[in-house]
Amino acid sequence: MSIFPEKEIALYLQSSLTAKRWQHTLGCQQMAIQLAERYNVDLMKTRQAALCHDYCRSYTPQQLLQLAVELNYEPQPMEQQIPMLLHGPLAAALLHRDWHIDDAAILEAVQYHTTGRLNLGVLAKVIFLADGIEPNRDYPGVNKLRKLAQENLDAACLAFLQSNIAYLDQKGMIVHPLSRQWLEQLKRNIERTAYK
Repeated sequence: MSIFPEKEIALYLQSSLTAKRWQHTLGCQQMAIQLAERYNVDLMKTRQAALCHDYCRSYTPQQLLQLAVELNYEPQPMEQQIPMLLHGPLAAALLHRDWHIDDAAILEAVQYHTTGRLNLGVLAKVIFLADGIEPNRDYPGVNKLRKLAQENLDAACLAFLQSNIAYLDQKGMIVHPLSRQWLEQLKRNIERTAYK
């Protein structure tokens, strides 16, 4: 693996993201490192994945769709409808193409930080959760989630995912199929461990 260009990527993000989104990125990194220490995840990879997770978040929906064409990424029907869902997958593709990042765990964490997926790796779970409970986040139940995150990573991912899906369902918005599949898998895994 080539040397990770952390300073260069940080400078790019600081100039391309809004001040609020940059603060979110730093908060996500801070929370991710806490979780990585708790669950024995590689700290350097965690730091890098958290830094990069919103690499394409400043793109407009039209820019994301154009970028998908440029990268030969065929959007799923749902991503065509809601192009912002492309910001994770396209970020992973750009990090690989432009910065020569080839670590599978980092790329997975960036690609699936919004939706999750079946058999998500531990680093990706850490980034998914840190994105939602970093210190700048303020919504009902976030402190409870932060506490749960220190006790059981899968249970915290499940609780956060359930909360997200309930919110989308309540608003009549579409839920990504990957999220629903992961939700069911997390439920099954937690039930199995409860009966051991």
